[in-house]
Amino acid sequence: MEYKIAIIGLHNVILGFKGLGMDTFSVDKPKQALDTLKDLITKKEHAIVFITEDIAQDIKEELEELARVTLPAIIAVPSHQGSFGVGLGRLRKTVEQAVGSDILFRK
Repeated sequence: MEYKIAIIGLHNVILGFKGLGMDTFSVDKPKQALDTLKDLITKKEHAIVFITEDIAQDIKEELEELARVTLPAIIAVPSHQGSFGVGLGRLRKTVEQAVGSDILFRK
């Protein structure tokens, strides 16, 4: 099976990704993003789903629960507003669970 890549976010932020061949899903509200994400998980057509951090920060708890599925990998990326730390926080937690220690941010 050939998988696709998708991005969820505000229309003006994700429009350029369409030119890269990604499936784009424009949303205005966190609830729309959550419904879209659930739909993409159910369809099982995408290996990776990016979601912009400006949207992801409002659905952090639900995102943590949904990210437990094997596919798609759900990755928060900074938007035009910059980083809110959502993606980096999830990466830190995942690495810590995998290796048993915070090797990314250890001083």
